[in-house]
Amino acid sequence: MGRRLLSVFANSIYTRLILGLRVRDVTAGFKVWRHSTLIGIGLQRVRSNGYVFQVEMAYLSEKLGYRVKELPIYFEDRRIGRSKMSQRIKLEAVWRTLQVAQRHRRLTQADRQT
Repeated sequence: MGRRLLSVFANSIYTRLILGLRVRDVTAGFKVWRHSTLIGIGLQRVRSNGYVFQVEMAYLSEKLGYRVKELPIYFEDRRIGRSKMSQRIKLEAVWRTLQVAQRHRRLTQADRQT
């Protein structure tokens, strides 16, 4: 599966369907967080690493009622070399997204950390 097709599937269909996210691109590499948002999320809640870390942070932000603003970026396709995303990593991302949904399904804005 090509990078662009995988990205469209993972971002636009799978994570948005499973998690109900409004964020369009959960794996865009550049993020800016307000200090108050990071405190409110409570980083001890975040269990994921790798690609799914970005998914979990977007999910927690929306679930806890924080505003998520997206700014488009231009991503140039790789000209040489190969992707680091092996089949194992892709399958793990699918499984871990389901875990994120299960783990945080009952969170509400009232669960913000102070």
